[in-house]
Amino acid sequence: MIRSTSDSGAGSSRMVRWPTDRSRLMPFVYILHSNKNGRFYIGSTIDIARRLNEHQVGKSRATRNLRPFKLVFKQEYDSIIEARRIERAIKKLKSRAVIERIIDDGIIRLKRE
Repeated sequence: MIRSTSDSGAGSSRMVRWPTDRSRLMPFVYILHSNKNGRFYIGSTIDIARRLNEHQVGKSRATRNLRPFKLVFKQEYDSIIEARRIERAIKKLKSRAVIERIIDDGIIRLKRE
């Protein structure tokens, strides 16, 4: 299915291709580790296989120069809104120690604000 979405602004629109098999789409927060420089990248998505492929082939501008990556953590959520909230909270902490603890523990545990 293709759905047209309008950008806010001068009436421009773009086409977004929605997968027809929605049963495989689940919200995730994920952490990638760059084999190139040892840095971590935190993201969220509803289609983790597609998103990881985009990182590996260089379609993501933020991570293009950090390839190759290893997926070191992923956690599923009930909604993409919740996953994005958790992603922002982790990025806001800006702490390698917190990220490494999440990976070691295998779960994200953040205190509610």
